[in-house]
Amino acid sequence: MLLGYKIAGIGLITTLALAGWLGYQKITLEADYAIQSVEMNNLKQLNATLEATNQQHLLTIDQLTTLTQSQADLLVEYGEQNNDAFHHASQLESQLNALRQTESIRALEAPYARGNAATLRVGDLLRDIAGDTDSQGKDPADNP
Repeated sequence: MLLGYKIAGIGLITTLALAGWLGYQKITLEADYAIQSVEMNNLKQLNATLEATNQQHLLTIDQLTTLTQSQADLLVEYGEQNNDAFHHASQLESQLNALRQTESIRALEAPYARGNAATLRVGDLLRDIAGDTDSQGKDPADNP
């Protein structure tokens, strides 16, 4: 009978120990669950923040892409304008070179023509200033 009490006591102690251990496990599991729940809420908030930031970055990328495209279009337009201006400048330079050549040829053909023409103009101007109406360079029909 003493053996029965010993077995019953050991069983009772074992049952109490098992109940205590299960209670401890329940408390620690609930605490772990609460901690994980808080961490999960924090992670959800961080995820929402990251998604909002990601959306802002995507909008910024779209704006930058649009801006880059417009700048590329402007570069093409300005490049075409630059090419047109360069072509026009080249044409003008060619015309200037041609005029230089023809002027030098004219100067060689009639070296005194420019000086003589200038002398006649100065002479006519001086006669006009002096009031000479019978000048040789003027047509009598022009004089009133």
